[in-house]
Amino acid sequence: SICLMTSLVFFAIFCGLTFGTNLRGQQDISEVEFSLCDVEGGNKPLYEVDLSGTYADPNPFQEGKYGTLHAEGIMDKDQWVKDFTYKAFLEGKMLDKQTFDKDEPAVGGEVYAFDYDQFIPTFIPKGNWEIHLLLRNDDPVQKELCCIRATYTVYQSPTIYTTKQH
Repeated sequence: SICLMTSLVFFAIFCGLTFGTNLRGQQDISEVEFSLCDVEGGNKPLYEVDLSGTYADPNPFQEGKYGTLHAEGIMDKDQWVKDFTYKAFLEGKMLDKQTFDKDEPAVGGEVYAFDYDQFIPTFIPKGNWEIHLLLRNDDPVQKELCCIRATYTVYQSPTIYTTKQH
């Protein structure tokens, strides 16, 4: 039984290398929905996000292509946007956190927009995904200007199919 299983695994690997097994398959991904999350320390956000101007492109995400999260809103007063932080959660567990320098002014009362672009891998683990985008300044009292939450669900794991290579 163990020998048979081992043989099947090696055969599957051999076929994959010889005939081009593709682990990608088609996944069912929900549309991305946006909401606001609490800023650090429970402070009032200093950046009023316009959720009607916040979107994902494409929506839903497509594996093997770039995806963009776009946010826009209005600062309550002039701010220096130091950076923004991206956090990715799967089923409530943080998997990734990245901080990107912005170092740019945002004029109070005017629209301030930003994008986050990421390559969507060809395999995405199934489950409930949550992305947090946090704009930050260098104010020691309140560093976070806002927190935007983007959520989506991957319903199905990829299937394995084989294609012939020429």
